[in-house]
Amino acid sequence: MDNYSEQIVTREAGGFIAVKKFAVIFLTVILAVALFLVFTIIGLLPIGLLLGGGCVYGGYFLFSSFDIEYEYIITNGELDVDKIIAKRSRKRLLTVKVTEFTDFGIITDEPDRGDRTIFMVTGSGESDYYADFKHAKHGDCRLIFSPNERTRETMEPYMRNINKNK
Repeated sequence: MDNYSEQIVTREAGGFIAVKKFAVIFLTVILAVALFLVFTIIGLLPIGLLLGGGCVYGGYFLFSSFDIEYEYIITNGELDVDKIIAKRSRKRLLTVKVTEFTDFGIITDEPDRGDRTIFMVTGSGESDYYADFKHAKHGDCRLIFSPNERTRETMEPYMRNINKNK
């Protein structure tokens, strides 16, 4: 029988993201109006409308790209982490077998260790957990993520031989 779970978490929009969104809106409006006015003054209204509209569309595209979600998919002990940008594109960030975790627990209980690659794919609403493992491509890694109870229960049978700090 297959063991499967999936969870989508939304990245928290911090203060810096809000500043970026404001800057995109501000610059889009300024550029669209400037393009429209310049091409209208020189007598090319249709080109001004086209370029202004293109600028607005580009600003919207850039603005919405700040909306990021992460999806955790567990299938028979294999954890896949995908990054979903504005619900229009998806990128696989990581695939790891849960049996390869060397340590797992709540992030406040984390032991301090040296150099490693960190994958921070946390969302809002759940506690943050960490999982340490060795990856063929990235070396020593730490995954910091926000699994809900169902996701943790799905991983549980595959994590019998590691230190778990729940």
